[in-house]
Amino acid sequence: MIFQGRTPEALGRFPEPWEARRQVNRSKARAIAVEKLEHWAGEPAPDVRERLLGRSVRERYVDEQGKTWMVVARAFWQDEAEGEMRVVVHVDDGGLLSSLFPESRGDVIRV
Repeated sequence: MIFQGRTPEALGRFPEPWEARRQVNRSKARAIAVEKLEHWAGEPAPDVRERLLGRSVRERYVDEQGKTWMVVARAFWQDEAEGEMRVVVHVDDGGLLSSLFPESRGDVIRV
């Protein structure tokens, strides 16, 4: 679609409340991702290796307002010789855009 130099917002395609909701959802998804990363970093190393390495763990997360989020965690070796595993968490709210482009956070943990 050609907007002839105008932004979608100027054309009225995305009203302000939609953009505000999207920002709230992204920041909430980011907070959930960080919380889940901290959870996996606090777990015993053998448990993390057994549950996440080469697999995806999916769970539903319900926030304070009762909204349901999909959380997917997976891990792979960053440096197996050093015992470093990268854990990646993806969070989405079930909407089309967030399911295509989930909020993702990752961290390296020692196992």
